[in-house]
Amino acid sequence: MSLEGHLDIVLPRDTDAPIRIELQEPANITKLLIGRSPEAASLLIPTLFSLCGTAHAAAAIQAAETAKGIEPDLATHQIRNCLVLMERAREHLLRISLVWQKIVGAEPDTETAQAALKLLPAFRQAIDQNGCAFSEPVSNWRASDDGSALITCLISLIENRILGETIPAWLNRHDGSALACWTEQIPTGAARFLGSVLKCSCEEPAPDRPLFLSESGLTEPLETVKEVPETSSYERRRSHPILTQRGMPTLADRYLARLIDLAETAQELYQVFLDVDSAASRTNNTVKPGVGFAETARGRLTHVVDLQDGKVANYKIISPTRWNFASRGVATRYLDAIPKGPDSARVKHADLVVGAIDPCVAYEVRIH
Repeated sequence: MSLEGHLDIVLPRDTDAPIRIELQEPANITKLLIGRSPEAASLLIPTLFSLCGTAHAAAAIQAAETAKGIEPDLATHQIRNCLVLMERAREHLLRISLVWQKIVGAEPDTETAQAALKLLPAFRQAIDQNGCAFSEPVSNWRASDDGSALITCLISLIENRILGETIPAWLNRHDGSALACWTEQIPTGAARFLGSVLKCSCEEPAPDRPLFLSESGLTEPLETVKEVPETSSYERRRSHPILTQRGMPTLADRYLARLIDLAETAQELYQVFLDVDSAASRTNNTVKPGVGFAETARGRLTHVVDLQDGKVANYKIISPTRWNFASRGVATRYLDAIPKGPDSARVKHADLVVGAIDPCVAYEVRIH
């Protein structure tokens, strides 16, 4: 069984009319979970989602633990963080190697995609052989040679197939001219794609600086607010020097942030894997009771559980899509600003918006 959401984006033929976005969310899973212990619920939930299953496991167990006032030991944090980071890197690799290639008219890079698909299950087997990281403490866990080798494979895949140079060298491209040189000189699909997007990108259609979920204190979107905060790779990596130099973010900036997120996620994974103190620094001790979250490739995934007599009474999952495609969300503003033109050009522009902000969501764009 798999439950996933779907976006239906309708661009009006009358370009002065507003767009229409319908998010078909998964069925309410409370009825599947009601009466269960939070621990049992946290084990069931990841089996219901084919997309970001590891992130769902992490958010679910954190929600269960915060609801009961449980604080896992550092080694447990360490292994969970490693698994979530590897999954995030995999999701970026899949979209970059398959979708970006298609947009620039190239054949999908199935070799990179297939290599990326193998990483997470192999990594899980190497560092969590008993499959208990999201169900019980793993205080005796230690970094293994097999796990380290798989992280090295991930880094090699990113450097050779995506960036065309070492991660530190690429992250050291701090200005527009250095980035332009990369897009012109490096023969990878990612470089070609970003170069093409840089030539036709426009600033975000918003009057003020972007609002970010990590700064809002909100658990779920409120349509009563003037602007719904975003959660995305851009939010996570906006402090990188090349992004801080620019004004309002363009679509190209958001695609660039996804590359930065991939590169820095690989570095963070290596650090967390080797150093429990790095894992400790990534824990969040201010999470509200009954709330858990995980940072995915497309933004923050949040789980909220309400308990009665120690059993699940209500359960909510707030996906990144709920924030970004809300009626006052960041993606909606971009989609509303798509200029007049041929239907095919407008649909392609909408595809670019979705790919820049929420790359993993299933969606359809129509003109009506």
